[in-house]
Amino acid sequence: MYLWDEGVVAQAAYLHDLLQWDRQHDRLYLPLWLAGHDIPLRAVRRIVLRFIERHLSRLTQGKTDPDDILDHVSTLIYERMLPRWKYSPKKREPIQSLGVETWAEIVELTFDFLATPLYEPDLELLADLVLRIARRQKEPPPEIKTDPESLFRAAVGIQQLLKQLSPLFSIPKLKEAVELATLEEWLRARHYYQVLRNTTDFIIVEINACLPEPFPDAFFYRVTMNGALYLLPLFLSLIYQGQTEPLKRGEQCLGTMVEFLKQRGWSVKHPREVLLEIVHQYEAERVGLEERKAG
Repeated sequence: MYLWDEGVVAQAAYLHDLLQWDRQHDRLYLPLWLAGHDIPLRAVRRIVLRFIERHLSRLTQGKTDPDDILDHVSTLIYERMLPRWKYSPKKREPIQSLGVETWAEIVELTFDFLATPLYEPDLELLADLVLRIARRQKEPPPEIKTDPESLFRAAVGIQQLLKQLSPLFSIPKLKEAVELATLEEWLRARHYYQVLRNTTDFIIVEINACLPEPFPDAFFYRVTMNGALYLLPLFLSLIYQGQTEPLKRGEQCLGTMVEFLKQRGWSVKHPREVLLEIVHQYEAERVGLEERKAG
C-alpha cells in the first residue's frame, strides 16, 4: 500500500479549493507557491510579469522613449479621462474638492511616475500644483504656506522624493526586478509577503467570525491573490535594489502589533472587547498626559 506524503495531500486539498475559487487555472501556480509548495519559479515569474506588462501596456501602448510615453499619458488623460470626469453627473469627492483640472494634473503626475523608469517632474509644475491644491482647501493646514519661497521648497522636496522612488517603484523598474531577480530574492520577497499575510489573517479571521454574514473564503482568496500581484513586485524591487530596510522595519512593526494584540487577549476575547480596551487605555493615557502638562 502506498502512503501519500502529507505535503502532497495538503497541496492537493489546497488545489481543490483554488479550483473552486479561480477559473483562471493558469494563475494557480502563484497561490500554491505563496503557500510554500514546490512550484517552478519560471511559472510564478510568468504570472507576475503578465500582470505587470498588462498595466504597463495600458499606460505606454508599447512606447519605450520617455518623451513618447509622457505624450501618450497626456493624451490619455486629457482626451479620454478628463471629459468623463468633467461631465459625470456624480463626481468623486477628490474631484469635487480639487476641481477637474487639478485632479487631472495629479493623475497625470502619478501616471508619468509609474510609466517612466526615471521620472523628474518640472519644478514650476509642482509649485503651481501645490498652490492650487492649497487654494482649494476650505481651511488650509497651517504648515502649507503659499509664498513663492515656500512653494519652491515644497516643489523641490516633492521632486526629490519622486526621483528617489522612481528607480524603485516605476512599473518599468518593477518589471526589471521581476525579470532579473534571483531565486533567493524571490524567496525573500515571499517571506515578507507571508509575514504580512499571516498578520492580516491573525486579525481578520477573528473579526470575520463575529460578523452576522462572514465573508466567504473565495473573497479572501481574491483579496490575497490581487494583493500578491501588486505587492510581490514592490518587495522584489526593494530587495533587488538592496533597499531592504523598509521591509525589515515593516516586519518588526507587524510582529510588535501581533504581540500587542495577543497580550490583550486577541483570539481569546471578542474583537470588540479587545478594541474597546485599547481605546479606553489610549484615552486614559492621553488624559493623564494632558493633566501632567497642565500641572
